[in-house]
Amino acid sequence: MLDPAWSLVIASALAVIGGLIAYKQMVSHLAESSSEEEFLARRQQAYSRFAVKFLIFEAVPILFFLYGMYQMMSLETAESADVTLPLIAVLLIALFGLLSIYFTTSQILRDPRSTAGMRNYMTSMLMISASLVHSIPLVSFVIFLMVIMGMV
Repeated sequence: MLDPAWSLVIASALAVIGGLIAYKQMVSHLAESSSEEEFLARRQQAYSRFAVKFLIFEAVPILFFLYGMYQMMSLETAESADVTLPLIAVLLIALFGLLSIYFTTSQILRDPRSTAGMRNYMTSMLMISASLVHSIPLVSFVIFLMVIMGMV
């Protein structure tokens, strides 16, 4: 049987990887723009595709997350569990995701052809995507902290 703490780590890893795939596809679609007009024309379609792909990619991580939470709450394994290693793993996964999103976005932010409007849009997308991609790792992190403090 899979340890509930590790199922949260698996959920975090799958969520970050799936979110990164969707985000990188969106950024590469926008980076192909040769002008600001083309960028503005592509951004709505790119965001819609990103949102749909993100929701599809997040289905499996949510199942792992729910399984881990159910096991922790119903079997009361959280009281005796050592979650230090899973906590560190989730932090490293979140750091990897954040750095990947930043470096993916920087290809448009540092492009000399990018206008201020394009950079502002990509900065907003960086913040939105980072929040979406890190939602499951953040909740897993909070759960692990609650286990360490004895609140679960």
